[in-house]
Amino acid sequence: MNHKNRYLVMSYGFFLTWLLTFLYDGPILNYAFCSLAINMNYLVAMYIGVPSIACFFFVLIFKEKWNAYLLMKYGLITCFVGTVILMFFNIHMIVTFTYLISGILGTASIVYISGWGKLFVKHMKLIDMFKIMGLTICFGKAIFSLNQILSKFNLDFLAAIIAFLALGLSYYTMIKLKKYEYECSEGTKILAFNSDVLIALCFAIFFVNIGRGLILSFVTANLDTVVSAFFIDLILYVVVFVILLKTNNKYQGQIVMTSALVMLGIGFIILILLDRNNILPYTVTTLAYLILNIHIWAMVGIAGYMFDMPYTVFFAAMGSNLFAVFLGKVLFTTIEDESISILISSICILIAFLFCQIFYKKFEEMIIAFDKKNANLFFIDFASLTEKELEIALLMCGNLRNKEIAESVFISENTLKTHAKRIYSKLGVKNKKELIEKNERNKLSKNM
Repeated sequence: MNHKNRYLVMSYGFFLTWLLTFLYDGPILNYAFCSLAINMNYLVAMYIGVPSIACFFFVLIFKEKWNAYLLMKYGLITCFVGTVILMFFNIHMIVTFTYLISGILGTASIVYISGWGKLFVKHMKLIDMFKIMGLTICFGKAIFSLNQILSKFNLDFLAAIIAFLALGLSYYTMIKLKKYEYECSEGTKILAFNSDVLIALCFAIFFVNIGRGLILSFVTANLDTVVSAFFIDLILYVVVFVILLKTNNKYQGQIVMTSALVMLGIGFIILILLDRNNILPYTVTTLAYLILNIHIWAMVGIAGYMFDMPYTVFFAAMGSNLFAVFLGKVLFTTIEDESISILISSICILIAFLFCQIFYKKFEEMIIAFDKKNANLFFIDFASLTEKELEIALLMCGNLRNKEIAESVFISENTLKTHAKRIYSKLGVKNKKELIEKNERNKLSKNM
């Protein structure tokens, strides 16, 4: 993984650590508000409900040309200041003011995430999106799981320190990432925006997260110790992180999703059969939901790239996610029967699967229709190249430098330039960058 991708992973990974550790009912939330008579239902409504509404409002007002780094910067500063106020000055505040700051923090967090989402879309190759999104999610949640463990051993203060450090490191890695701003793609709308595709994706996110919240909450409650769940989470996130780090970027979207759904089905069956011994089904279902989560957010990135509307797509996706989390918390407090929880979760997953299929079908139809009008955009006729030109073209698609390519095929850089001109002419591209992008779109159309 190169430095640019590493900073991209860490910038949001660290922010996700803070977000889960503190704001989203994390382990240091009660630690921060232990001296106040806080109504947790009102608090949830502010730090989850308000941002979920704000997301859909931002879909309408945000301009795609707005600077992503500024959104991340001011979002981070707001989150840091708000966290300091809530952690150290809450005894001097009225309760209403606490709710208000929580709502501001929740809104600032989605602004930061939207900025990161734009950088993810602009910096990432399509073929890398699943891997980098997976690394980011696993990185942030692994540190969060560690904080959960620390909290259960009454080390809340240490967990709070880690959360503050995570915010600082998120800012530091964002500054490092800014050095690669010149490498951002200019942004080319490959497909005309289609609201049906985005709606299908949002519903898939919504139903996946409702099902996840319900089933994992019940399974966790039935474990011998809650600490067991946090240790399982930590191990799973680290293992998946290492696997993603060591594997190549090739994956079939629908195969990944289907495999995760099969794992969920197995987890539900084991849960029913084993009843109280829930470590195994918790592990299986957590892993399945992790894979599904990575896959769906990679789809969000792909949609943002293809429509060249990262803010619109990410805000809509975040709004659906937050509303699902909010509703999931409400359902969990009202449903006491585990069998009903499993039934509702199963139905939600099936519905999510159907919406994913709708997304894929509509997305594929759009690509095929566009492909017929612009065959030269997706199709690369490598057969038109000579053996030497094919070798050079494939090395170019690997994003190697001209010097490295010339050395690999034992020619001079001047000779390479002559070959390159012929390759560009035959493949209908203007330069190396366009060849790489065209090749990636060709791979995407096959993998969808």
